[in-house]
Amino acid sequence: MKMSDIIDEFSKIKSYNPPQTVRYHPHQAFKNRYRDIECHEPTRVILKGRPEEENYIHANWATAGKQRYICCQGPLGHTIDDFWYMVATEKVGAIIMLCDLVEEGQRKCAEYWPRNDGDRARYGEVDVENISVGQSTLPKVHVTILRITYKFVK
Repeated sequence: MKMSDIIDEFSKIKSYNPPQTVRYHPHQAFKNRYRDIECHEPTRVILKGRPEEENYIHANWATAGKQRYICCQGPLGHTIDDFWYMVATEKVGAIIMLCDLVEEGQRKCAEYWPRNDGDRARYGEVDVENISVGQSTLPKVHVTILRITYKFVK
């Protein structure tokens, strides 16, 4: 499949609006990167241990066979703490970023991780350490190993 085929297919399905249950969270709308992409309420990831007014993140559970995944929008600068809280509390084992930080001059995602080997950062209650950065055998694919510590659990 060529990239042009993927783009064509994306264009066709982008306008498709399947029947779904969406609960609008107007007080949390500022946490959505895009206004036209809503969370499907029955599969929405809920930030565990937070009060209802603070448990929103624009993320949904997806299932493929027996595997479960979380699909979410690239974090905004002010949602990075929520993103890492979700990663820690849901015990996410891998993060796959499908965009560049900037594409065609447009910011697509906040820089939500420490980019260089040995760098550390704290995002809310979560400490993130960059263990290593490497290049994949695939073009434009980078592999970064991160250590996540949340409430002293690695």
